[in-house]
Amino acid sequence: MGMRVWGGVVAIACLAVPAVAADVGKQAAIERALARGKSIYAYDQAAWVTTDAMIAAIPEARKSEVRGWVVAPAAKGRLAVTYYGLTGSKPYAVFTADTNGRSVDNKRVWTAGEARDLTPELAAQIRVREQMTRLTLRSCTPGPLNSVILPPETSGGPYIGYLLSGATDPAGYPAGGHYRIEVSQAGEVVAQRPFTKSCIALGGRGPDGARPAALVVSHILDPVPTEIHVFVSLATKLPLYVVTGPDATWKVTGTAIERVKMPG
Repeated sequence: MGMRVWGGVVAIACLAVPAVAADVGKQAAIERALARGKSIYAYDQAAWVTTDAMIAAIPEARKSEVRGWVVAPAAKGRLAVTYYGLTGSKPYAVFTADTNGRSVDNKRVWTAGEARDLTPELAAQIRVREQMTRLTLRSCTPGPLNSVILPPETSGGPYIGYLLSGATDPAGYPAGGHYRIEVSQAGEVVAQRPFTKSCIALGGRGPDGARPAALVVSHILDPVPTEIHVFVSLATKLPLYVVTGPDATWKVTGTAIERVKMPG
């Protein structure tokens, strides 16, 4: 269940105090959630900020060629985004650029006379994306689910993919309608999960038009906050308080997940 809280959230932020450190298992889950959440946000932002550059650069007659995009690490901590087309089932580059989440550089429109085949790694990501989008999963906002694909975390391990409900309503940010799908390097879905059992909208504006100081959500599917909570905090630029049990409240930001203890 989600709650739109205004003054109550400020009170929580002021009164919360650090609790006893989480046990080893929970701490590992917290560190994984932080790393994945930051990556989800970075990859999602990379696609977001390069889209305008792609639309501006590609001639109108070629815009229909673009079938999707993939993101990969680039030099100096940047991310490279490749917008691709398909010849049959074979992908080719239409537009590429790299970004730090704000500036967009090294923009290039690829033409038919160039060697524009994708690397095996990018082609593998496209196959992962195709497997993910074949799944019938509910979006909590209008429009298709957005995709983010993170590279395998271990040698030979699966790709970690996400399908995310997009933020389309200024009255609230979706905390529901997000899914993790793990796809093996052979192209098979080996695990999938939702992060909520229903659609949840967080935030919005108060009666006077003000933004909340923080957000609050209940979460019963995990003992600690997940990567989606980190992603939502980064996307909204607000602290997110996650209640996982009667005596378990966590403060989630883009840099930390901290157990907090409520007085009284």
